[in-house]
Amino acid sequence: MEGGFESFEVEEIRDKRITKRGTTEYLIKWKGYPEHEKTWEPPENLQCYSMISEFEEAHSKKEIRRYKRPKNLEDKDGFDLKYTAKRIIGVSHDDDGRILFLVRWTTDTAEKEVSFVYACRANDHVPSLVIDFYESKLTWHKQYRVSNKSS
Repeated sequence: MEGGFESFEVEEIRDKRITKRGTTEYLIKWKGYPEHEKTWEPPENLQCYSMISEFEEAHSKKEIRRYKRPKNLEDKDGFDLKYTAKRIIGVSHDDDGRILFLVRWTTDTAEKEVSFVYACRANDHVPSLVIDFYESKLTWHKQYRVSNKSS
């Protein structure tokens, strides 16, 4: 016990969920505790940054494999089908190394659809979503104050 607080060690991250409020939680198996005492924890309660990164990478790859990939640039995608791109939720590449974005769409019947599109198509049709996606992946390790004074 440190400073009046009991310390727990993460043994393994077992799952991930997004709550109704849009926050992320991880299912944690605690070291030295039985399986039935796993808990859902927000990332700010955890200090296992490398475990979270490894879990996220593996989770992302597992999720991305579920979706059909276009065979070439001529394949029809959500843009051709007049779907509305709502968000880019992942990124991958084809066998030739071209970047593919996993896009969440809303169809003309208001159904939700998810499919891959080539990055060049996304850049042309929804550049703001591409920027939002990349900005969401930025990690700031230290903030520096920026001065507007000219030297």
